Amino acid sequence: MQRRSVTSESRSFLTGTYGIKKLGKGTPKFQSMAGRNPHSIVSRLLSIIGSLNGAIWLGTNTFMFFTVAAFFRSEWTIASLGPIWSETLLVKLYKSYFAMNVICAIVALAHQAGEWVYLAKHLTRRSTFLILICVFIALLGSLVIYPSFVTTRMAANDEAIQAAQSNTEILSSSDSQTKYYQFWKGIVGMTHVFFMITSSLWVVRLAKGPSGSRPYLF
Repeated sequence: MQRRSVTSESRSFLTGTYGIKKLGKGTPKFQSMAGRNPHSIVSRLLSIIGSLNGAIWLGTNTFMFFTVAAFFRSEWTIASLGPIWSETLLVKLYKSYFAMNVICAIVALAHQAGEWVYLAKHLTRRSTFLILICVFIALLGSLVIYPSFVTTRMAANDEAIQAAQSNTEILSSSDSQTKYYQFWKGIVGMTHVFFMITSSLWVVRLAKGPSGSRPYLF
């Protein structure tokens, strides 16, 4: 009698703690054991990918803003390369910058989906909306903003070279290519600030972890 009660208690403990389900006449079956174990390989892989992606994402935006842009717009660089080429080289670097933001935003979206599917973590609407907006803005920057930024920069260069050859000043009219370039330069600047804020928020979200959990899908 005592042996039977111990066996019954052991089965209830395993069922409640480790998610073991009975099959037929008392045969246990493990369901999503690895998904419930925080030390499993997939759980650790998701944690490593999320941490690396967050560090690269925030590091890219911070380095581009405080180091690369500041270097190419410094007095020494302008004096060495000239105002035209120093700005043109900086504009060309934004192609890789926007591409990196696209990659990091998509990886962050995949990481969040992995947490929801495999680790059964509850995702807030704010974090999901944040990543979707980042993916959209990154794709918009890579496909629309950057091509317009480069095109207007090249047109402004041609206008500046022609003005230098003819010893005339660039007209400050609405048709001036420099005006269009300054407009897109402002758009790129706002996009840069946006990615700095959102990547910082994403790193904070990774540090805090997802809030709560939900029933497992498998």
